[in-house]
Amino acid sequence: MKVSKYLDVFRALSYPELFSEKCLSALKNIQDKYGHIDSHHVIYEINLNDPARTLDFSFKFYETGSVYPYWYEFDYDFYSDSVYDSASADDIPHGYFIDLTDSVIRPSEIEENICRVTGREKFEILREPLNNLENFMGKRRGLRVLYLGNLDHRRYSRSARIETRVRNCEKLIRLIHDLSYSGDISLIEDTISKIEPYASDRTYLLSFDIFADRISDKIGVAFFPFTSVKDTRDLINFLTANNFCLHEKGQGLIKWVTDALPEGILRQELNFIKIQFEKDKIVSVKAYLMQSDEYPFEFLLYGE
Repeated sequence: MKVSKYLDVFRALSYPELFSEKCLSALKNIQDKYGHIDSHHVIYEINLNDPARTLDFSFKFYETGSVYPYWYEFDYDFYSDSVYDSASADDIPHGYFIDLTDSVIRPSEIEENICRVTGREKFEILREPLNNLENFMGKRRGLRVLYLGNLDHRRYSRSARIETRVRNCEKLIRLIHDLSYSGDISLIEDTISKIEPYASDRTYLLSFDIFADRISDKIGVAFFPFTSVKDTRDLINFLTANNFCLHEKGQGLIKWVTDALPEGILRQELNFIKIQFEKDKIVSVKAYLMQSDEYPFEFLLYGE
């Protein structure tokens, strides 16, 4: 389905608890520039503990000549009407990710694709730490880099975004220790132990920025929630009680997972929750709302 179609469908929906009319209107700026691109998955990212009713938008696609899928990520601060002038802007600043979930980072094999994301200069700066990171994770934990991203539009010009998946809380905390993270690891461990009953498969996505000599002070830990309405309500109640989620946004999330599917949309889900930590505090709790025109893999195998 075209990105333009997704945004037409989305902008016609009513979730005032989550999105302001001003935000929905500004999505037209993305639609005008990128609406012609085909995508099977789009993500609407919202900050649950922030009263601002704005979103960051991402879509997955295949670039010409690449066997790897990519993601574009658009921050509201860059596509909003207050900063974007469609008459003069050739492009909207955005994040750019390569999806390596079905691959392994071996620069000799996929260097060209990685350079599309990072640019040649940054790739050469980070070539050694990327290799070291992949070897470290593979030999000691059987982990891989699943996503590698460039966030230069946020002035992250000397780093690349890394995301990997860890099988349980214990291994997650051990990995964060071994990466020499500079923040309060006990806060992360305490927080993740509390949310573990709400993580459907007890696995976690760890994201951070890698520099030539260190990782970032800010890291994110994401988990996939259970999909039943009861489990979603229990999760929202937990997040609200722990000041991770505003009450009205929690109600909007419940509507999102219980409403009938819009025309052309085969999946509308609360895909995952990400908690972002920086030094000794939690800086945000984000929900990633997904729409897709594809059935899940399990449905294709077994049906309803």
